[in-house]
Amino acid sequence: MRRLHQHRRPGELRRRGGARFRIPTEDEWYKAAYCKGGGAEAGYWEYPTQSDTMPAPDAPPGGSNSANYWDDVEHAVGAPYWRNEVGAYTSSVSAYGTFDQGGNLWEWNEALISTDHRGPRGSWWDEHGIYMSATNRDWYEPIGGSSYVGIGFRLVKPLDSQVVPEPLSMAFMGAAFLGVVGWRIRRRRRTNGGR
Repeated sequence: MRRLHQHRRPGELRRRGGARFRIPTEDEWYKAAYCKGGGAEAGYWEYPTQSDTMPAPDAPPGGSNSANYWDDVEHAVGAPYWRNEVGAYTSSVSAYGTFDQGGNLWEWNEALISTDHRGPRGSWWDEHGIYMSATNRDWYEPIGGSSYVGIGFRLVKPLDSQVVPEPLSMAFMGAAFLGVVGWRIRRRRRTNGGR
């Protein structure tokens, strides 16, 4: 019998079935950051803070349109850390309830730009705010010993991530249950004189 192989492009990800968390696809990341919500026809914001105006580089918690980035004069979050914890900008939330998808750190997603490069989105604390826009993207090599500290990731929990037993294991559990029931019935018959 001939075995069929699935061919993948170099660098293409293969998801494990049943994973509880994973890195988002680019479409998932983009929708969470820029979609206006309220249906497919609602449209998209230019920035991930529910705004078409560039966020202000305010220190956390900031206002309703703030993010952590460099405005050519100063950084929103200073030394020694430069970065903020996710959720520090409590009023600058996307329509889908995500925080800090603009500024702070570039975020990996599954986008494959070339065989060696992936496409993170969202910009980081050491770039100008224009890089947070919906039309901007960058690309980096995820492996190779880079010491670049401006990239992170966020995880998504798939809607179908509840642990569901495989059909074969369900059949095994059913057979085991019937075996235990049969064993108990036979044991009872022996102790009750064959009744």
